[in-house]
Amino acid sequence: MIHGPCTIENGCVVGIASKVLHRSKLGEGSVLAAGAVLLNKEIPPRSLAVGIPASIKKEGIYKGKLEGAKTSKLYAAKGQKFKKFLEEHE
Repeated sequence: MIHGPCTIENGCVVGIASKVLHRSKLGEGSVLAAGAVLLNKEIPPRSLAVGIPASIKKEGIYKGKLEGAKTSKLYAAKGQKFKKFLEEHE
């Protein structure tokens, strides 16, 4: 669930039943674990966040480039639908 203005950058993974609440930011390639709640926090790029409230468990989880997440047709299609959804509900 996403509520209020927030930023989710390229290559992020948001787990099932997790919540991204207002004024939160997920940096490029970061992962929000299933069931986690992110509120008024910024998660750095390539980090793993878990818990309620979400806290950073590990940083630097991807060593290489995030090419796969950015170029995958599946992620690109879902990303475009997600952006459109956000624009319609602002």
